[in-house]
Amino acid sequence: MTDQRLNCIATTALLTIACSANLSSAQESNLQLVNDWSSISALTQLVRTEDWKPRTNMDRLRGGEAASVYPKIAPATVVVRTDTGHGTGFLVDADGWIVTNHHVIADAVIDPETVTQRVQIHLGRLADNGFMRVNDKGIEAVVYKSSEGKDLALLKLVGRREDAERLPTIQLAANPPLAGSPCVVIGHPAAGMLWTVREGVVSGVGSWPSDMIDVVMQRLAVVGRDRERIDRICKEAPQRQVLISSCGLNPGDSGGPIVNERAELIGVSFAIPSSDQRNGVDLAKFSYHVHLDEVRAFLQDKPEAPAIYIPTAWPAGLYSALADIDDDGRPDAMVFMADKQGSPAGIVFDLDQDSQLGLKRGAIGEVNKEDWDFEFALHHLPAPRAFYDTDNDAEIDLVLIDGDNDGETDRELRLDEGIWKVAAPMSKSLIDPKRFTDRELSKRLSELVTALPKQSFDEKKPSGLNKLNSTDGRTR
Repeated sequence: MTDQRLNCIATTALLTIACSANLSSAQESNLQLVNDWSSISALTQLVRTEDWKPRTNMDRLRGGEAASVYPKIAPATVVVRTDTGHGTGFLVDADGWIVTNHHVIADAVIDPETVTQRVQIHLGRLADNGFMRVNDKGIEAVVYKSSEGKDLALLKLVGRREDAERLPTIQLAANPPLAGSPCVVIGHPAAGMLWTVREGVVSGVGSWPSDMIDVVMQRLAVVGRDRERIDRICKEAPQRQVLISSCGLNPGDSGGPIVNERAELIGVSFAIPSSDQRNGVDLAKFSYHVHLDEVRAFLQDKPEAPAIYIPTAWPAGLYSALADIDDDGRPDAMVFMADKQGSPAGIVFDLDQDSQLGLKRGAIGEVNKEDWDFEFALHHLPAPRAFYDTDNDAEIDLVLIDGDNDGETDRELRLDEGIWKVAAPMSKSLIDPKRFTDRELSKRLSELVTALPKQSFDEKKPSGLNKLNSTDGRTR
């Protein structure tokens, strides 16, 4: 089979499997919720939730903390802009180092040459009237480091003149705050103005997400396997220490600083709870912030070079189902769907069928990622990508990327002695069985691809895939 034919199959395989009879009992009631935190959290990259209805904090400032702190922190607070939205960040070093949230830069533009993430930064200046004014001309910044688990990212400005004015910074506090101590946040809320300042108190400290009250209450309300499932998901979820404050945040404030009365950093804003409109409870008075200790640990190491963007091999999807593509009575693929309607997000292949699942023919069951040993993965969302474990050592070592979604590989990432490197593609096809060192794996991938129902093949991209692309995005 030619590379062109395989590539054509790659663009249609996801819809084919999701809709074919080979998908075991593909009824809505049998789809299983993914028990993998990374797959669930990754959905934020591709599913646009209902429109935000942000609130503006209408409380009068009490005690004047915000008024005294504002001129000290506002000049060091910046706008972080991507193609799909904006967030907040702040300078921590006069050399141009900026801290923000991981989710603010998660959908940043990927430089096709360097495979690094790049955003636009807008600085501001304090005007004579005491308020900030934005500089319309953006400055490019590159992501040097990012942690999805901690929801932190470290950027650095590039292209500033050496004789440019020295950049203002926000210093980290020596000690974490106490409950009830005053605090001030600043950011760029969707309902408000740039450099909007608010004040409140530190309301609590805990671990996210396991200490969050909605998670605790859900766990207490169930028993048996349901409680075990919640415990397992919380255990797998990346934990981070957080502060809760009474400062009212809005989308757009993400990545902004929360400081004490001395204008010292005590955390980084990252979330607000949704409002319980049914019971008339306004939860927007509470805001979540990454704890000072997490920020301090994150900043201990500043990389010498920008981070190469390595996407996760697990597809982004809420639901999964096992598939027996070659109808031999054993599952050889797991399909991930973005919703119960079966909108495909990706598929992972166990080419040598050595996953120890204990499933009977036609069965669907819970499959944790540690139980599914795969050698090849194909993603449609948020962008066409193929992942290879070329030497079958249980570690992905090759990623092929179709960055412009034209059906051809643009760049490939290779793991070389523990270091990811960017290289020009060796072939144009995302599906390239020759990349495996084991001939049996190469043969098996070709067999599975050719076993897909032929009636679903189309030399042009299916309209269903185009429709899925329209949902790609993030709200903050």
